[in-house]
Amino acid sequence: MKGLAGYEIFKTGAFLVLMTCILFCVVGILISNINKNYISTTICNIVSNPVTPTSNYTQTVTYSVNGKEYIKIIPANARTVNKTITYEYAHREGPCTLYYASANPDDYSITYNPTMISGIGASILFVLIIIIYLWLSFLRSNEDVAGVVGGISAAKTVFRSFRD
Repeated sequence: MKGLAGYEIFKTGAFLVLMTCILFCVVGILISNINKNYISTTICNIVSNPVTPTSNYTQTVTYSVNGKEYIKIIPANARTVNKTITYEYAHREGPCTLYYASANPDDYSITYNPTMISGIGASILFVLIIIIYLWLSFLRSNEDVAGVVGGISAAKTVFRSFRD
């Protein structure tokens, strides 16, 4: 295959390899999170701390695991709008659901379950890789279509260079 068809097939193959590498990274993170064995607890409380001269906007998260109480301080998110700094608390006050690693309760997350997020990412990437592989197979069997798609891609690149 030569010309634009070869260019498009090469580009699609390179993208497939890139997506596969990213999938391996996400699956590695998923396996790491599964090995940490995250456990959720609803025995968690968030309190917003008052501002004092020695402390800024913070929140205190308290939770207990196997009778041991953990206290964590979370700083508020600072935003600058029209040269005015405002602070927003990261979480709402009151009871919460907290995910912690069973081997290390100091490793925690309030906003999401790390195992679920990496599992969703791996699933989406797997479906994307299958779609790219099917597109690559289609392009290899239909050189005319690959040539047209490669030509469109090359034309876009040329027009972008004139625009910028």
